[in-house]
Amino acid sequence: YAIWEKDPDAVSYQVEHYLQDLEGDGYTLFENDTETLWGKKGAVAAAEPKSYEGFTENRNHPERNAAGTLEENGSLLLKFYYDRNIYEISFDLNGGDGTAPKTQQVRYGGLLQQVKEPGRRGYNFKGWHLEQKGMDAGLWEFQRPVEENTASLQTTLYAKWKDELAPK
Repeated sequence: YAIWEKDPDAVSYQVEHYLQDLEGDGYTLFENDTETLWGKKGAVAAAEPKSYEGFTENRNHPERNAAGTLEENGSLLLKFYYDRNIYEISFDLNGGDGTAPKTQQVRYGGLLQQVKEPGRRGYNFKGWHLEQKGMDAGLWEFQRPVEENTASLQTTLYAKWKDELAPK
């Protein structure tokens, strides 16, 4: 059997990870990934950031603290902050009339805002598509988060038109 004794120089410290909120400037502690680690009193402890899908570590966050000296009272708290990836979605009328809707920037997990349907004389609008030719598989679904519609951080959506005046 092993016999364990507490090292009198061992002190604990915590590492916390904060994920940017979907809206606003706030961050929320991701409690499931809070770590309690141990080191020698007076030593420098350092932690590594984690990887979260759809997020990038914000190395410039003013409260970021990746390393520090271990104090006897165990008060060292290391913190990492992660920003949501930003998707930039632009619109191309693809032959339609008027002005294209404004480009939208949407955070990972967010929804693209519905835009006014464009018009085109002699055609019916059939939705916004990922490809200029408007293949049915590329239809943008506004009720689904942006990352479920595109893998690219910069995407152009094209208006799809159906000629309703052509003879059958």
